[in-house]
Order: sequence, then C-alpha cells, then structure tokens
Amino acid sequence: MLVRVTIVAEDPVLAEIRELDFIGSLKYASNMQYAVAFADSCRTPTGMRGGYRESGPGTVILLRNSDVLWTTRIPRPICAAVSNNGDVLACDAGFGASPEGTMLIFGPTGTKRVTETINAKLFSCVVTYDGSFAAFNSCGSAVGSDSSKLFLYSVPSATRIFAAEFPIVRLDSLAATAGEISATAEGVTYRYSSKGFLLNQTEITRILFERAMASGNYVKAHFTLDKLKSSSSETADDFLFDGLTRLVSTDAPPEYRAKCLRRLGEMCLSDGQRHEAAERFRQALSLNPKIRLKRKLADLEKQISSG
Repeated sequence: MLVRVTIVAEDPVLAEIRELDFIGSLKYASNMQYAVAFADSCRTPTGMRGGYRESGPGTVILLRNSDVLWTTRIPRPICAAVSNNGDVLACDAGFGASPEGTMLIFGPTGTKRVTETINAKLFSCVVTYDGSFAAFNSCGSAVGSDSSKLFLYSVPSATRIFAAEFPIVRLDSLAATAGEISATAEGVTYRYSSKGFLLNQTEITRILFERAMASGNYVKAHFTLDKLKSSSSETADDFLFDGLTRLVSTDAPPEYRAKCLRRLGEMCLSDGQRHEAAERFRQALSLNPKIRLKRKLADLEKQISSG
C-alpha cells in the first residue's frame, strides 16, 4: 500500500499518514530506505488519546520508501528503531501503572522475533545498521534485577546475550566489532565484552565526572566517582584520588564532601599512610559527625600513638 508521509515537525521527527489516520513519531534506517512510524495514542470518540491509559493500543508501522509493509497494534509504543534490513525494535510501556515494559523485535515481514517483558519501564532502543544486534535500556525500578540496565539481543537468533548496568540516558547508536559491543548515548560510548563486562569504566567515569563538575552538579559528580568501587590500574587510582580531592574543595553538600574525605582516608590507609588517613577521617567527622568513623579513627589513632 503506497501512502504519502508528511513531515509535521523535526528533531524529533513527527509524521502524518492520512491514509492510515496516523500521526506520530518517525525514525529512519541509516540507508533511508526503511522507516518505522509509531504512536503511543489511539483514536477515541472524542479524539486522540495518548499516555497513561488502561486500554486503546498504539500503532507501529514499517515503511519502505512510501510503501507500507506492515502495521501492528501494541499497547503503548514509546520508542522504536529500524535497521537497514527492515528489522524493527519497539519499546512497549504497557497499560496501567504496572512497572513493566516489553521489548519487541519484528522481522521485515512483521513476524515477532522477540517478546520479553521486564519489571521496569523502557527508555530507548537501538539496532546495528545490519540488524545483527539490538539493544534496549530500562528506567529505574524497585526490582533491582531489571533497573537501569542495557539489554542486548542477537536479532538473527532472537536470543538475549546479556543484561548489563547502564545509566538512564537515551541510546543513540549501537555497533559491533569482533568480541565487542559499543553503545553510544549522549555522546558517550560504552564498550562491552560479549559477556556484558564494561571495558572502559574509568574513561566513562572521567567524562561524566568532568561534565558534572563543569555544570556545578557536585552531587552527580560524587555519584559518578562512587561507581569506581575498585581500581584496576594506577591511572584509575590517580584519577579517583584527584577527583575526590577536587570535590572536597567545592561547595557540595557537607555530607557528600564527608563521604569523599572518608574515601580518601580509606585510600591513604590502604597505601599505609596512616597519618594522612587519620587527618581525612577527622575532616570527614567535622563535616558530618554521623558518618560512622569515630571508632575507626580512634583505633587508627591508637595504632599511630603506639608506633
């Protein structure tokens, strides 16, 4: 079925297809041959209705140039993507207030390859140009196993490869090389092994930390550094120590500066620098007397005094 697609707005693209009584989002494949149109809305006697609702499915449409290849209805398609082969991804938010989302992958003919529901709302999705891999990411959820995750799938085999920790940011692109998957979001590239191990944690932390510091969001800067639970290299140790020291010198809330000082003291202590560790613990307690360092500091001071 040939239709006329009218672009109503750009960035993000909003399109109208009058033959299908459709108005909604539109995303193109990189080759511009395929496009997926999707709308989290339904026609009611009083007009269009979108967003939270208990019924009234939205629409997903696959187009090749101006030809409608297939159309389907799912509860609430809030995001979609399409490959150069016509593989379609869709994030379904579902009806009602349930904290669930469904990841859907369709083939070029509209056949469902993947349907998996998780205990978290979905945020965005991307697919590699050739349709080999697809990725979805989730929002925060009370169910930790599905909260703030990146879900990677092999499209040809319709199987999940891994679920890895991922921030709640919108995915921009997905690429695959030998034994490595790269997901880019907000200008930052997260490199994962085939088993879901993040390969460039220090690099990402450095980028996000500098962004947070430049914007004056010191609480976010602290949380960014806090993700470096253990260092894997001397370079990572140096970066972490420098970042914590810089945060202490800002006007971040006292409780966060105290946490930084405690972390600095622990790093000094692990290097055998007991006097330096004790001084940072004292500074932390002066900022936050409830930080639970009194006994640790007392024991350390005894060790220092006894030689």
